[in-house]
Amino acid sequence: MVHPPDRPRGGDFARQCSERNEDTHARRHLRKPTNRGANPGAPVVAIHRESHYASLHLYHFIAPPGPLISPMTYCLAIALDEGLVFCSDSRTNAGPDRVSTYSKMHRFSVPYDRSLVLLSAGNLATSQAVVAQIQRDLEGDDKGRFNLLKAKYVSEVAEYVGELSVREQAKYSGDNAPGAGFNAGATFILGGQVKGQPQELYLVYPEGNHITASEQHPYLQIGETKYGKPILDRIIRPDTPAETAMRCALVSMDSTVRSNATVGPPIECLFYRADSLQPQSRYFKLEEHHPYLARLRKAWDDNIRQAFDNLPTLSEVFDAEAGRH
Repeated sequence: MVHPPDRPRGGDFARQCSERNEDTHARRHLRKPTNRGANPGAPVVAIHRESHYASLHLYHFIAPPGPLISPMTYCLAIALDEGLVFCSDSRTNAGPDRVSTYSKMHRFSVPYDRSLVLLSAGNLATSQAVVAQIQRDLEGDDKGRFNLLKAKYVSEVAEYVGELSVREQAKYSGDNAPGAGFNAGATFILGGQVKGQPQELYLVYPEGNHITASEQHPYLQIGETKYGKPILDRIIRPDTPAETAMRCALVSMDSTVRSNATVGPPIECLFYRADSLQPQSRYFKLEEHHPYLARLRKAWDDNIRQAFDNLPTLSEVFDAEAGRH
């Protein structure tokens, strides 16, 4: 059993939460949060209680106390015919002298009923508060309050996460609010499946609205997205094998790590197989000096150089220009 992460303590809260949101996706119109209230049509979930947590399994790492913020991060998810691939870095920092790690991959699962993965980027205090509230809602006795067990669709959970995020950000917005002037925004990727429904994948914006991945580009990114995007555009298709997609996600992550020092290991990667309704089919976590990560990095560098050397030279262009004079 795990407990909700502590809220950030100590120091100037505005300084703890001063993270820029570098989301590069076009944003849709803002929707105001709604009061979800009771969901009478929610399916009844048979559970056994090992404690007050029931049989809902929660997986995430708790950040150590202190003023941790993450000026940048990188997370991605890929929608495949076989299932869903998730990948995230774990570096957080509040400047060059305060670098730490915090898992940005949160897993929620009721075996054979629903499996959900939540990736987070942006203000660390906001994302921690959202995850903590999700857990409190699961533990609470308020039957009229929405929680993950009541969702019929993953899209309902995406809307719920957006509402929690907007509510948390509102505490620090406005001229008279504590820490006014800093960006408390957080962005999330939510993916998974509820029994009886197809797998779904969504990006939840700081404003609370969400989009899904397209057939042409079946992946979503949050955080520092630009360095890892080219390889995804060239390799990923809906029919890409899961193992290939996971390798592609690692190359995308490594390209970002190489170009941005605020993104870094440990790197977590997970594959959820469609219709399995299990927490994951494959999961691994690679530390900075993991042998496979080193081999992958070297092989990619060597093959990129070889591919570049095999490109057509500019001789024909030079010769054509010389022939004109």
